[in-house]
Amino acid sequence: MIRFAIVGIAMLCAATAHADSQCASPSTCRPACDKGDASACEWLGSYYAQLARTTRGGALQSATRLLQTACTRGSGVGCEELASLLNFASTDHPDVDASKTGQLRTTACKLGDGDACDDTKLGQRLLERQCAAGVPHACLGAAAVYGPDPSAPPDDSGGTGTAMALDDGAPTTAPAVKPDPAKAKALRDRAHKLVADACAARRPRTCSDLVDWRPTMADLTTECDVGASLACDALVRNALSGTAGAPPWLDSAKRACDLGDFVNCERVEGSYDRGENGVTRDAAQASAFRVKSCDAFDATDCAMLGKAESDAHAKIALFERACTEGEIYGCEQAGDWLLAVDAKQALVVYAKACALEDKASALERPICGELAARYDATNPPKAKDLRAQGCKRGETSGC
Repeated sequence: MIRFAIVGIAMLCAATAHADSQCASPSTCRPACDKGDASACEWLGSYYAQLARTTRGGALQSATRLLQTACTRGSGVGCEELASLLNFASTDHPDVDASKTGQLRTTACKLGDGDACDDTKLGQRLLERQCAAGVPHACLGAAAVYGPDPSAPPDDSGGTGTAMALDDGAPTTAPAVKPDPAKAKALRDRAHKLVADACAARRPRTCSDLVDWRPTMADLTTECDVGASLACDALVRNALSGTAGAPPWLDSAKRACDLGDFVNCERVEGSYDRGENGVTRDAAQASAFRVKSCDAFDATDCAMLGKAESDAHAKIALFERACTEGEIYGCEQAGDWLLAVDAKQALVVYAKACALEDKASALERPICGELAARYDATNPPKAKDLRAQGCKRGETSGC
């Protein structure tokens, strides 16, 4: 069961800011997170959370782990993102415990994240404090309470097309403060100046902080050049959807891949593999981008490389990498190959496969039941528990 400790930390004197690290891609945020940077874990966790909300069920485990780490290390945004993700995931994943999302949001507010506060006035004060600390999107959030931006495009104006895009307009709830157009303008001006200054200094995280607030193609191009993989990805999606003014999608996708965005490594790989999106089929290029994708921590491509690998030790290593990143097939295959060389480790990765299993994967292979059978003679209670887990995940044979 996905559980987490609620960190009890007193209200910080200064708001938690995005600026701890300027990493802005999966491959750059991963080492920063591993070294203890909460903001890098927050960025990476949010990246996986977005994948978990779309097409990658295996990303849920990575997102939960990374956001929990960010929250425990003092990131209010990490706590809020974790609460949001658990609420979303609990509908389809019976082992997700969403009972403490309210406590997570309370913690996020205490850590200085104004968006998480139930007290609207407190939230507004914290947003302004975050703005003063140099967080551009907090400036726009605070500005919206004082009044709508008369120059903002309507909701159907297009832009990046991202589902997370927010309208810089009137708040959806009653304002906590008296409308003040001059203050709203000053906060918006500060937001855009913070971004412009960061882009000029080539600080990618802050430069791309408004990537979900419908920036222009010129903004996205600058942010992509500075090193923000999400801006490159937005350019790709705009180009593929035919948005006017978007640069060629392949250039933006390759730039995103070089920055460590495995989604775009996969996108380029698939286009070369199948000869689509205006790209000539090229098996060698497809293979090269599959390696890049795995190197950028993509579970699917690591599993594919493991399947094609002839050397047993290299095969196991690739499958274990896929397993670590939440690929159930990688765990199953790693376990199968490990049985002959390290039976104890094989059981460990089989257990990971069982934990990752959902109703869809249970139809392909009832891994929890298979693992249970290995404990029938030596540990019947454990075998019974594993079958119960399998039943909960969709293995009808264990019910």
